[in-house]
Amino acid sequence: MVRPSVRVRVPLSFTNWDIHDIGTYLQNKKLKKLEKLEKLERLKRVVIIGLSGIGKTSLFNMLCGTPVPTDVHPCTSEEPEALCNLIDGRTCTVRDTCGLPEVGPGSFIPDLFRKSTTKELQKNLKKLREERELHLLIYCMSAHSRNKKNSHEKYYKMLTSIGVPVVVVVTNLEREDISTESWWLANKELLEKLGMNSSTGHECVTTLPIRYLTEKERPLHYVSCTKVKALISSNIL
Repeated sequence: MVRPSVRVRVPLSFTNWDIHDIGTYLQNKKLKKLEKLEKLERLKRVVIIGLSGIGKTSLFNMLCGTPVPTDVHPCTSEEPEALCNLIDGRTCTVRDTCGLPEVGPGSFIPDLFRKSTTKELQKNLKKLREERELHLLIYCMSAHSRNKKNSHEKYYKMLTSIGVPVVVVVTNLEREDISTESWWLANKELLEKLGMNSSTGHECVTTLPIRYLTEKERPLHYVSCTKVKALISSNIL
């Protein structure tokens, strides 16, 4: 990992300090910043992967408490990373990623682009794993994306080849009882075709921000967040 340069500013109110005082102040501040960077580098990293528009960024925001306005930009064009406090007291970092293109007859993206995107993603993830900077992958899929079987099958299979644990988070279950396994069991046949089964680490949740949920639905947001954080804690390397 290339460590960013550390810059420290001297407060304007300290202009009456002599050169020794300023030097000591800068050195102490620099050491504190370096300690913080080293602590962040030691944290385990979780990366969220999935198709465009299926709730990856909402999941990222829910886990990290970030204020990214998902209602303004439905598709992530950057890959933000933030701290996530897990329920067992540990802290990890979570990275959101740009949405993957769909695969299959209904896709409008040329084959060459799809293949190069998948290959490049696989290469980058393996590099992170080799550098010990990747500890868990979350494959995010929508409960309403049953018709995207080819995409899910291809990408999930690719993720399982990276060499780190892979868990599945199913979104868009605002109208379901997420305290049960009903959705996963009802779609057992389809999930098995995708390479997922009862032993696959998974959670079925809603990732919608609270402002989009009715008063009755709002507890689902907190339950969902707790369930996914527990999933991470149980599977992270």
